[in-house]
Amino acid sequence: MEQKKNRTLFYIINGVILVLLLVFIMQNRQEVFVKFLGLQANGPAFMVYVILFALGFFVGWLWKFFYFRSKK
Repeated sequence: MEQKKNRTLFYIINGVILVLLLVFIMQNRQEVFVKFLGLQANGPAFMVYVILFALGFFVGWLWKFFYFRSKK
């Protein structure tokens, strides 16, 4: 019974996240232009935000990876 409750809560949380993600995408569909260090790109705003988030996540992961690797 406890496992079924946890699974239901899992589906509810994922459903809420999905709805919030869809609202975010619908509100940020306009075209944006990004220029950084001579690189230029344009695309939907939500894609630019997702790519920036992924890059930030990757840089944080690299930082942690090399930090703990240097401690050995």
